[in-house]
Amino acid sequence: MKQAFLNAFSLIFFGFKLPYFVWNQSKKKLSEYAHKSHEEMLDHEYIVTSWLDWAIDCIIFLIYPLCLITIISIAIFTKKVAVLLGLIPIYFFPTLISYVRELGGSLMLLHLNIRAIEKNTHKNEN
Repeated sequence: MKQAFLNAFSLIFFGFKLPYFVWNQSKKKLSEYAHKSHEEMLDHEYIVTSWLDWAIDCIIFLIYPLCLITIISIAIFTKKVAVLLGLIPIYFFPTLISYVRELGGSLMLLHLNIRAIEKNTHKNEN
C-alpha cells in the first residue's frame, strides 16, 4: 500500500516535469536535424503530415524563449508582478501541443488501418 502511494505521487510529480521533458525532446530532435534540404525530410506519401510533425517540434522549441521574453518585457513595462503568472500556462503549453500531435498521429494510424482493411476486404470480394 505504501509503495502504491509513493508511485502515485511520483507519477503526479512527473507530470510537472513532463512539459520540460517534451521541450527537451523537441530541442534534441531539432539539434540532430541532418537533412541538407527540407524536402528530404518529407515522407513521399504523407508530405503534409511529416512537415507538420517537424513544425510542431519547432513551435514547442520556440515557445519557452519567445514567451519568456514576452512575459518578462510585459512585466517590466507594466511594473506588475501578476503578469508573471502567465508563465504557468506557458510552461504546460508544450504538453498540450504534444498531446494534440499524438492525437493526430493516432488518427493517422487509424486511417492507415482502415485503408488496409478496405484493401483486404476488396481482395476477398474479388
